[in-house]
Amino acid sequence: MTAEDENSLISPEFFGQYSGVADDIHSTSRQVLSMAENNPTPTGTFKILYFAYASSHTKKSEELLPAPMQLSELFETLDKKYPRMKEKVLGSCMVTVNLEYVDMDTSEEKELKAGDEVGIIPPVSSG
Repeated sequence: MTAEDENSLISPEFFGQYSGVADDIHSTSRQVLSMAENNPTPTGTFKILYFAYASSHTKKSEELLPAPMQLSELFETLDKKYPRMKEKVLGSCMVTVNLEYVDMDTSEEKELKAGDEVGIIPPVSSG
């Protein structure tokens, strides 16, 4: 790749076509940080923050679940509480634990502990 090719990748025109998506992601990140700072988690629980369609499906912006729980059990637990959530929301969402994205398809076990914060972030579109 030439220097000219590299410059075209970082041109305003290149980023301009994605600016709406970047703005949406930045806005969601600010919401997660604000919610985390303003709402401490009670002892023996972890907090789930729902965004976009996940919030519409559950009719909640957040809720507490008992800790500990294996991350691999989370989707089944939520699907039992909110029928068809796994199919309609969780299959295409991103998940964060303590503001770090996690891979839900991995075989590596992760335990959700008291005080943890989980974000359920469905895809967003802008237009």
